[in-house]
Amino acid sequence: MTCIIKKLFHATATRNTKAVRANAHDIVARANEYYTAIDGVDGTDATREALTAAGFGWMYDNTGKANKKGIAKKIMSPLSRKIKEGMAWLADAENADVFLWEASHDNATASLHDFANIKSALAKAIKDASPKVIADDASDDASDDASDDATDGKPQTIDEMAKAIIQKLGRKDADKLSVAIADLLNEGEGADKKAA
Repeated sequence: MTCIIKKLFHATATRNTKAVRANAHDIVARANEYYTAIDGVDGTDATREALTAAGFGWMYDNTGKANKKGIAKKIMSPLSRKIKEGMAWLADAENADVFLWEASHDNATASLHDFANIKSALAKAIKDASPKVIADDASDDASDDASDDATDGKPQTIDEMAKAIIQKLGRKDADKLSVAIADLLNEGEGADKKAA
């Protein structure tokens, strides 16, 4: 099966916002698969192997210069590198929510067909968003806001804190933070503190 991201963004003939809107959830799912494939992988060769095994080998659409041994390896074209950046950006849950919101609104303004520049397109769309669209969405969330007012929106449990950190930092940086915290705990940091 052809990757939806390759089908819609790699071939210029098939780029259109309507198709992107119709496949928005599949696009986010594939971006998450991309992130999962490269998460924790170090090195160019290991990354290429991991992506190829996960069905993203199509991204290596150019051949690099031969090394001293005469071996030329597959590399990403500039378009594939931009698509890679778009997938990495979409793998963050907060960014995916923005993308899905934009894709689900008929009067949304972002040019979703330009996946290579999806981050800037969505940032501009949010800035230019109609106050009516934002107000409609805000009224849907009014009941959620009432419960947040009681706690001033501050996390009350460890799970809420973790979710808030992930939303604030994004998936990749939150993962790095959790590793750093685990390392500090292993080194004895906070041993003199007791749980509240």
